[in-house]
Amino acid sequence: MANPQLENGYTKIANELVDAFCRGFPGHGEAQVLMVILRRTYGWHKKIDTISISQIEEATTLSRRMVIYCLQNLEAKRMITITRKRGRGIKNQISTIEIQKNYEKWLVQEKTPAYQKQIQKRREKYHEKTSARKVSSARNHDLVVQEIGKNSEFLAPTKDIKDNTKDNIYARFEIFWKAYPRKKSKGQAEKAFWKINPDEQLLATMLATIERAKKSEDWLKKGGEYIPYPATWLNAKGWEDEIPEARNEEEREPHQWL
Repeated sequence: MANPQLENGYTKIANELVDAFCRGFPGHGEAQVLMVILRRTYGWHKKIDTISISQIEEATTLSRRMVIYCLQNLEAKRMITITRKRGRGIKNQISTIEIQKNYEKWLVQEKTPAYQKQIQKRREKYHEKTSARKVSSARNHDLVVQEIGKNSEFLAPTKDIKDNTKDNIYARFEIFWKAYPRKKSKGQAEKAFWKINPDEQLLATMLATIERAKKSEDWLKKGGEYIPYPATWLNAKGWEDEIPEARNEEEREPHQWL
């Protein structure tokens, strides 16, 4: 039985920083990655630490691709600072990570109703001038729709997002498609995915539901014959279904989204 005790160690964080997290804590995957960084830095009484992508994978059970995506988002939101290794042939290699504790620099979304209403108006005004197929993302060089605080200006895109790139919704669809076990009618599935236009938190919910469903009796019988087509599953909002857990530990597989 779990019985955490302060005597076994604790993470010392300033209350002011915790209050800032309460106002603008990131979504599911990013929150997990951020907690790993907090644990590896402030949890060891350090401001900065060398944290590899594989270490974050192990701690969160997220896929490597999702960890990289979450790190990019957190960096774009200026909640963390990453120093990367430089050199020929080096890609996605990280030297050190630290929390940006000056929360006034964060590009995060406040949760107050007045703030949400103000942001919604600005989004609608902005999207009137842009293509309906251009979607927002917190990645570097893409459209960032968050703000720092009450008096800051709405952030316009730093770079146009072309419809034929795999960023944003295209990248999320490819993650979904790779995770879904029955690959039928990709075009129909993509259209259904576009209608939903899930953010990263909803995508994480979808992927987690798919992983549970893969172990369910309905999806396992007759070699997956009863697994719905991906477009059908999306249109029916299959992620809202209650999926029973595997019956015993032997039936469980390691959590893997990609």
